[in-house]
Amino acid sequence: MMRKIKIKRKRMKMRERKKMILKKKMQILSGKLNNFLKPVNFMPSRDIKPALIRLICIISLLFNAGKTRAIQQIDFDKQLERTYQLRTSDVVTFNKSLIELESNFQYLSKRQINYLSVLKGYQFWYQGNIKKATEQFKDVLNNATDKELLYKATLSLIGLSSFDKNWLYGFKLLKKISIQKDKIKNKELRHLGIVVASNFYNELEQYNMTKIYTRRLLEDHVSGRNLCLTLSLKIKAELSTSYIDSLEQEIVEAIQTCHKINEIIPENVLRTYLATYYLKKNLPQKAIDFLGSYLSEINQTHYQLLINEASSILSQAYLKIDDTENAKKHALIVINNIETKDYLKAYINANKVLSSIAKKQGEFEVAYKYQQKYIGAQELLFKQTLARQLAVESAKHHAIERDNQIQLLNKQKKITELELISQRHQILVWGTGLISFVILVAFWFYRRVTRKKLHLQNQVNLELKELDKLKDTILTNTSHELRTPLNGIIGLSDLIILEYENKIDDDLIRSIKLIANSGAKLALIVNDLLDLAQLKSGRIILNYQIFDVSVLINDVIQLCRPLLKTSLVKLTFVEKNNLSICQDLNRIQQVLFNLVGNAIKFTESGEIN
Repeated sequence: MMRKIKIKRKRMKMRERKKMILKKKMQILSGKLNNFLKPVNFMPSRDIKPALIRLICIISLLFNAGKTRAIQQIDFDKQLERTYQLRTSDVVTFNKSLIELESNFQYLSKRQINYLSVLKGYQFWYQGNIKKATEQFKDVLNNATDKELLYKATLSLIGLSSFDKNWLYGFKLLKKISIQKDKIKNKELRHLGIVVASNFYNELEQYNMTKIYTRRLLEDHVSGRNLCLTLSLKIKAELSTSYIDSLEQEIVEAIQTCHKINEIIPENVLRTYLATYYLKKNLPQKAIDFLGSYLSEINQTHYQLLINEASSILSQAYLKIDDTENAKKHALIVINNIETKDYLKAYINANKVLSSIAKKQGEFEVAYKYQQKYIGAQELLFKQTLARQLAVESAKHHAIERDNQIQLLNKQKKITELELISQRHQILVWGTGLISFVILVAFWFYRRVTRKKLHLQNQVNLELKELDKLKDTILTNTSHELRTPLNGIIGLSDLIILEYENKIDDDLIRSIKLIANSGAKLALIVNDLLDLAQLKSGRIILNYQIFDVSVLINDVIQLCRPLLKTSLVKLTFVEKNNLSICQDLNRIQQVLFNLVGNAIKFTESGEIN
């Protein structure tokens, strides 16, 4: 609650300060405007040119002021980014740049203020003030909207959570950055996220996880500061889990990598690792000579963790060569540091050194006092180790629970999918059944209608057949009935002509011949009707006989010559070789007679050959 009140007060002060600055600027601008406009009299009779000139000057002044402001904002962005890059390479320049940025606080945008808070957090961190550093980074998380700034603040809090021994909070933040990293376009910043995760697992003493992460970074061709940090973390993990003879060369190469890019803090951290390696190899003098030559550079970083670690290593090395004075000096540097208890390993080693020196000098009470301190610190370290293990187990438990939840969700998803598939199948079955039913009903209606149509058509056909039969019967009967009187008419006409041709008047003879011819024509029509009826009923009888076609054609032509009405139509037949066929003579004669008769009937002039 108190922290929120402090933040609110701080923001109120910032707002008041900005208002004051804005008010002063407005006053200055108002004075300039008065100076420009005072001599001008805007009357129609006066020349308006001076007023226009002053107005153009005012617009130009405002435009340049805005342009200057924009350029200034860009410069601040560059300076903030440059300061961020200097945080581990040049602490002195980093602090100077931070002071300069704070002096221009009123000109900074909201994003730039949040970026400045991130940098202030790093400053407190290097000074050993973990609490204030944490407040700065959390303030950024609460106020910033920029994705990269939020990511940087989260990474910083993960690093601080390992110092603060707040492992569960660290795991929570790790989960958060694993979600955020896909949204970060900057590859270098994504690599930094994996570096921070590796460092967290190093502090948690889960060195296998660190090795996995550092291997992934190296395979992804990490570069620059991130490469320096990756090598540092990898070496620390290897130094803590195994004893490798070739580790010295690897550390030297890592130091050279960091030195090339001027990363002072990681470079000196690697030097402490090399000194620790020498101590493990029982080479205390080599450790003193190496680390002692860089002690002043380490002190200039003002990074308390690094200073304490270097002093702790030197105190142990001097004790091994029986240089109690220097051993005590470096051990007291560690002990007298206010924040030392936050770095228990260095604190324990320093108390051990001081206890051993006191024993050698016969100061047993002093030795006991230091012994009690390092025993108490060891108990606290044991509790922290236990807390680490509990945090790891808790994280594993949460991971198992999360996996179980995922499996449960996957099962529920599968069940839901199966239910959906089952519903789809049911819908498909019911749909198919419904469509089939509709088709069957439609088919039934269609068949019913078709049957009705067929029944009606059959009835009509039967009726038509009956009518056709009736017609044929009528035609046959009529034909038979007509043949008897026709034969009588034709026979009597022929008899009269034969017996009385020379005794009766010529006009009467012509009339009788006309009656005979008409009767003959009518007889032909009746015969045709009878033939048609027989043909339709299938009762026609053919009398086959052999005859000469040429003779038959000549007879037909002779019979058809009286049908020629004018001399314009000529009927000729060119007789060829005799051709005998076996057919019904009367039917062939009937066909030829009809053909020649039709030809004569429809030919007005010309030759029928």
